[in-house]
Order: sequence, then structure tokens, then C-alpha cells
Amino acid sequence: MRIYALDRLQNLKPTAIKFRMPADFDPEAYFADCYGIIHDENEDTQLIQLKVNSGQAKYIRALPLHPSQKGIERSKDYAVLSFYIKPTFDFRQEILSIGEDVEVISPAGFRNEIREVIDTMHKCYCIDE
Repeated sequence: MRIYALDRLQNLKPTAIKFRMPADFDPEAYFADCYGIIHDENEDTQLIQLKVNSGQAKYIRALPLHPSQKGIERSKDYAVLSFYIKPTFDFRQEILSIGEDVEVISPAGFRNEIREVIDTMHKCYCIDE
């Protein structure tokens, strides 16, 4: 299966080749554990827990990031949300876009991946003295 960003196609030309969608292909099932359009066969679906500050948590509860989203814990300062999802590039980018208002609690591998990106970003903004 291939996924194309239609807004990036250039010089599209029709051909005589016909595409037939496989009868057993279910797009909803194919993308069920994905955030966005990236379906990485090499990435396992994982239980991901995020700690989100209360302001951002209200927003995410109103507009869930994924159908598997569940509230685990809630206080006046934060909420812990869980997702059963593949931690692919597009999900990572979404987490990073929330910035300091979110913390990946688990799994450790995904938490470390986010930490490495933040460490690299931090180095870009450090001022040499």
C-alpha cells in the first residue's frame, strides 16, 4: 500500500494502467492505530500515556487526538491521557507542537525519543559564552 500527498504531486499524467482496490482492504482498519496518514509496518502499536497541563487537557478532551484516547487521571493542574497508537513521526510532531504543556510518561522508548529531539533543539538555542 502506498500513500501519496496529493497536494505535492506535480506533472500528473493519466495512463492506461488501471488500479483496483484490493477487495479485502479496509482503510479504517489500516489506519485505526495511526495518527494521520503514516502507517509504519515496522512500528508496533503501543499504549502511550501523556501528562498534559489543565489548559491543554481541556482542548485535547474537546478535540481528541485519536479515537483510542482515554482519560486516566485528572487534577486541577493536569490530566493524564492514554492512547493506543503507533508512535510514528506525525504523532511525534504533534506532541512536540504542544511544547511544554505535555510530557510523555510512557513508554520509555517514546519518552526518550521525544527527549532526544528536545535536547537537540535546546542545543540550537543555547548561547555560547
